[in-house]
Amino acid sequence: MIEIEAPAIFLSFDDFYVHEWYDCLSFFDDHNIKVTFYLTPRTEWGEAEVKRIQEIEGRGHTIGFHTTGHFQAVSYVEAYGCEQYLKEEIHAGLDTIKSWGIQVRHFAYPYGSCSDTTHKCLDGVFDTLRGTFPQQGNQNGIEYITENSYCTESVGNTKVLTSFSVDLLSNLNLIEKAAKYKRIVFCYSHSPNHEMLKELVRIARKYQCNFYPMSVLNR
Repeated sequence: MIEIEAPAIFLSFDDFYVHEWYDCLSFFDDHNIKVTFYLTPRTEWGEAEVKRIQEIEGRGHTIGFHTTGHFQAVSYVEAYGCEQYLKEEIHAGLDTIKSWGIQVRHFAYPYGSCSDTTHKCLDGVFDTLRGTFPQQGNQNGIEYITENSYCTESVGNTKVLTSFSVDLLSNLNLIEKAAKYKRIVFCYSHSPNHEMLKELVRIARKYQCNFYPMSVLNR
């Protein structure tokens, strides 16, 4: 396991924007940045998409999982139970990704929807579970980052993490706070925007924040 040097940023991208992610690989290479991509596999994907996903992982980035159908975990488990959730929303999609030769160890909840019940349901399936911080843009984000290193809690052997929208980072001065308090910030986006990436890297370099992929948290 790589030792994480704080302050640090774990940047991730969610959903199914494979071609947009692929187009950013040169930027990440140029800045020596590794990130995480949480996939929701699409039935219409063909050989081109699979090859690009394999290349993304091959260039040092982490491939995570974002469920099969992108449903809210809390409402799904309440309606159908944990066993059905694991069968339809977890293992069905994981089996698809595994067939591409990729082993997935990290998970992001769609819409950030999670609870103690969903955490327990997924305990042992993944090394980390990523939720999201509310996007109201209030100052609680600063309080959170000053009081927490990076792990909100652990369920069994699984770390439960809280991630901030990239849009909140500048609003709440979270990178500055992370540098001041030697914290680790998890942040997420969806389809990359080159201007956003340039600005994020500029701020990160200003405060000497390192970037890491989720694979450094493998058990």
